[in-house]
Amino acid sequence: MENTSAPYHFDLANGKSPVDVQGVFKAVLRSNFDAPGFALLDLGTGRSPREIRQFMVNMKAQLSAMLQHASGRPLHYLSMGRFDQQVTTKFHLDGAPEESVLMLGYEPTPIHSRLFMADYAACAHANGISPKDFLRDFNPMFTLGAEKLNGFVTELREFNHQNYNVVLINNSSASFSAGMQGVMHKAEVPSPDLARQRIVNSTMIFVADANQPEPISRVAQEEFVASDLVSPRLA
Repeated sequence: MENTSAPYHFDLANGKSPVDVQGVFKAVLRSNFDAPGFALLDLGTGRSPREIRQFMVNMKAQLSAMLQHASGRPLHYLSMGRFDQQVTTKFHLDGAPEESVLMLGYEPTPIHSRLFMADYAACAHANGISPKDFLRDFNPMFTLGAEKLNGFVTELREFNHQNYNVVLINNSSASFSAGMQGVMHKAEVPSPDLARQRIVNSTMIFVADANQPEPISRVAQEEFVASDLVSPRLA
């Protein structure tokens, strides 16, 4: 399978190309700035909501096996959920351990949206400060922090809101010498439509210690795949 347009873009829309799990691993679970720190997998339209959630669970299992082989540490779930998200956000990290990956599964929707990534860790490195210092001193929720990220922002122009998409984001805040290097993310929803839905399946994953039990049980993981319930709309 090829990355057709960008090092983070994996086009699976035709249903024939195998998933390049190694390519996704290299793109997302980075410890330096040679990789983007995120990946967009376009799954086209020939899926179902349950199939995309099963795809996400399978992807996590494969990435975990690869990381455990490389480092002796697995990936575990911290949270799993499904919600209607129509709120424009600013660049941020989601709350999680300092080595973590956010995996989002977008279902087809008529509601247009735009996705952006900001390589705040590379920005911090270029300014001679640690990722945590950047988060403390240049919070992009405020104008100064947002302006600091200029030149480190990528719009995922390949994102097609009418398709099923899986987006993996390195959500880490580790130091340069201690672990994975994260990126921030934001979404813009120019015209919310409360009569419709923009469904996002969300899983937060973290790098666990070798013998650490997984917080989310196997039964709960199976329920995440099987259940079509949607959490209350995010305000």
